[in-house]
Amino acid sequence: MLELADAAGATRPDLAPATVSVLLAPAEVAGALAIAVLAAGFEGEPQRFELTLEPPPGWSERQLEIRLDLELSDDVDRVAVGVAAAGGELWGAAEAEWGEPDWPAEGTLRITRNLRPAAAPVEAAPVLRLLPPRQAPVRGPTRVRVLVSEPAIERVVFELDGQPVAEETEPPFTALIDFGEGDRPRVLRAVAFVAGSEAGEDRITVNETAIERRVRITGVDPANGRLRVTASLELPAEDRAEGLDFYFNDRLLVARAEPPWQAELPVATAGPRDFVRVVARLADGSTIEDARLAAGGSSERIEVNLVQVFAVVTDRSGEPQLGLTRDRFALRLAGRPVELQRFAPATEVSLVLGVVIDTSGSMWSLMPDTQRAGSQFLASTLRPGDRAFLVDFDTRPRLAAPTTGDVELLLRRFAGLEADGFTALYDAVIFSMLQFEQEPGRKALVVLTDGDDYRSRFTSRRCIRYGRELGVPVYIIALGGLYGERRDVRRLPLEALARSTGGRVFHITGIEQLADAYARIEQELRSQYLLAFSTERPLTGAELAEVKVEISGRGLEVRSVAGVARR
Repeated sequence: MLELADAAGATRPDLAPATVSVLLAPAEVAGALAIAVLAAGFEGEPQRFELTLEPPPGWSERQLEIRLDLELSDDVDRVAVGVAAAGGELWGAAEAEWGEPDWPAEGTLRITRNLRPAAAPVEAAPVLRLLPPRQAPVRGPTRVRVLVSEPAIERVVFELDGQPVAEETEPPFTALIDFGEGDRPRVLRAVAFVAGSEAGEDRITVNETAIERRVRITGVDPANGRLRVTASLELPAEDRAEGLDFYFNDRLLVARAEPPWQAELPVATAGPRDFVRVVARLADGSTIEDARLAAGGSSERIEVNLVQVFAVVTDRSGEPQLGLTRDRFALRLAGRPVELQRFAPATEVSLVLGVVIDTSGSMWSLMPDTQRAGSQFLASTLRPGDRAFLVDFDTRPRLAAPTTGDVELLLRRFAGLEADGFTALYDAVIFSMLQFEQEPGRKALVVLTDGDDYRSRFTSRRCIRYGRELGVPVYIIALGGLYGERRDVRRLPLEALARSTGGRVFHITGIEQLADAYARIEQELRSQYLLAFSTERPLTGAELAEVKVEISGRGLEVRSVAGVARR
């Protein structure tokens, strides 16, 4: 039995016996072999094991099998093994997924791919990507994040206009950078380092255009037993505002159809955690908003970090429950109760919907049916003010239609999809998540695929992490059941991705079930509840994962996902 490298040294009740069987191809290797095993699940840190082995005589003439008896976490879904020769040079590596549903009943994984030195260099995947800041234009201290695809990254250095401004040594490599005042263009660069050497970089330019969509609360002042709220609205020339709505916490109190953008709210006193909010309604159906603590006054602007939680409540049969009241819900952050400051049916918040379609070669015969069902789903789901984008993917993802409220454009792009290539599923999910980066409010991602992931640079765990950070529930329609036993579609990663982000998986065994799966997703999106609370500072992705919703009532289950409405 190998010893688990656990600094705490505590006995873990979630560990189960398992055997990793590694087959090594014949090779001429002098000296001992260093073997490393990495076992990763959907939650927590991967388990690491190390072993030094003297290969037996005659290994260069026959295959060598090494059996490693381990104790693995019960959520492990993927195991990787690396072998290094004397001197530390990597000789070979392989990875495999646990079989499903046999494991952990048998608890044995056989990595049947031989470990051989690479015959040719493999094209390196980008190791990091800068995410554009959510607000525009970018001014003052602003939190900047990166996506990383290489777990070995040790630090990330941030540069602004060629000058180093921050260095982060711990994931998720998030830095607070001061962009100063004004709207001038700034070049932001991030550089990743592995083993002391530069491993990759990315750069973006912010404030490329001076005029962006922006609404801002400019003053909150007590006046004659009321709160006088003033706001400003900046729009590009091609945009037009239909009105500005003024809220106190979750209550709409005043609606204005034209400037001046100000209102006196019938609020005599405001507590330290009450906030005011203004929502600009634009002619294209979209909205933008701003929020401030109500007790801040106009001399000092006090930002409110508003966390929005979108929840679906179902009964024992899986049917969404409508009409539940505020007192039925409770929120907790890391186990501690938090005050619910906004509650509403989520249909009061416009929806940004991402539709992701597998167009790999195996989908060729299914395209007419999937195009017809997907088009009907888009047309029936999108309401005035909602928007959607369309991504198709095979070996790589493509943005078939950018985020728009033009349903006819979306349907035309849907009709033009063609099938070819392999199935880089998780790359497509990450690519689609990036489309939500600049989008406030309610979001959902609906993915249709007929097979396992193949050739993705990213993993399902990475998809879970960013889905949680962005507050995006992922719904998956899996068509693998259409092929019967001819297609071994692993369900565990799909189930974990959907469950961990507040979505669901629908496994289809007959093409006639496709329209019903889309209809059930539409029903859930119409049945969501919006719950919100404020925090003293922006929450990290790990902290957002600790936001839990509780529902009172027998036989009810709640699924939720939390995201930051404002940073």
